[in-house]
Amino acid sequence: MSSLIIPNPPYPSKRKYQKFRLFYKASGFKGEFTDEWLDWFIGFFEADGCISTYKNRNYLILTQKEEAILSEIFNALGFGRLFFDKNVNAWRWNVSDVKGAALLILLLNGNLVVPYRITQLDKAVKALNSTLSNPKSRNYGLIEPVVLIDRPLLPSLNDSWLRGFTDGEGCFNVEIRKYDVRLRFLLDQNDFEEAFKLIRDMFGGKGSLYLRSVKNKTWRLQISDLDCLANVIEYYTHFPLRTKKNLSFQKWVNIYNMVLNGDGNTAEGLAQISVLKKDINPKG
Repeated sequence: MSSLIIPNPPYPSKRKYQKFRLFYKASGFKGEFTDEWLDWFIGFFEADGCISTYKNRNYLILTQKEEAILSEIFNALGFGRLFFDKNVNAWRWNVSDVKGAALLILLLNGNLVVPYRITQLDKAVKALNSTLSNPKSRNYGLIEPVVLIDRPLLPSLNDSWLRGFTDGEGCFNVEIRKYDVRLRFLLDQNDFEEAFKLIRDMFGGKGSLYLRSVKNKTWRLQISDLDCLANVIEYYTHFPLRTKKNLSFQKWVNIYNMVLNGDGNTAEGLAQISVLKKDINPKG
């Protein structure tokens, strides 16, 4: 077991947003969010986000090549800073002010699935509480001290957390070898072996799980069984992806149906599949 795995057993997937919503409204923000959107956002943040603490100041950051999805988040929540970072050639949504960080901490606390995100959140909670309890701070008493909930939730196919996580870290892949067309659904994450086992089982139990990077403890879940991929398709049809990956997913589903129809066994069918394949994950 990794040293970052939280020792407490995980909770079933049932997120609570009351504290976030109360402080959000009290802070004068006007946004309205469904639980489904917040579930998606947390999954997306756990996949692509970063929680760092430096000199008792918190930085919660999302980095993406796709400007539109970060603009949606920025406009919906109404706080943080959205900018293009030339150093990484990508867009960033950065929340570092105390009120904004407090809102995200309240949103994430008790609602996370990835163990090492809870480890990061622990440091952020301590830094926030230090500020809240300092009489010399202008944010003294802004909210009650936050008590970290250090048990991860279980992933589920009944909410949109996995949709958000896939928008950040998922991949729909097609490989052609002569007359053999292989479709794969891939997920990557650091220190996530046990949760990937659960996700594999939820999609039918067939799939490989292996360590891609020993240094970073990066695990990959790969599902290629056609029956299990049918379950994958059912989930992402019910919970459509919000990034450009949804276009890749739709083309990937078209190829899946062509394979079921036997089109991968003909030269004409392979030619059509090859054309569709080029538009799936064009950046890698």
